[in-house]
Amino acid sequence: MKTYYQCKKLFKKISYDNVICTFEGFNFEKIVFEISKYYNKKVINIGYQHAPIFDTYYNIFQAPKNDFFPDKILTTGKYYSKLFKKKIKKKIKIYEF
Repeated sequence: MKTYYQCKKLFKKISYDNVICTFEGFNFEKIVFEISKYYNKKVINIGYQHAPIFDTYYNIFQAPKNDFFPDKILTTGKYYSKLFKKKIKKKIKIYEF
């Protein structure tokens, strides 16, 4: 709850076009994406995945509604890029490093 209220307060005060946040399936990341969209419908949310994700790990691939997902995902290689494309049903641009 603290993360929710702090993000709400922050996004009310600042002007932004893009938001970059880690994207590993934690709830606080989904809160950041959702609140940034609430205050700026045109924002581009970018999720950066850099920790290992296994094929059976499902929390990162599920969200109750679309605003909890980033618009773009940056991955750390071809394996993760293919995994995201396979598991995420929403059309999201995926970039690999």
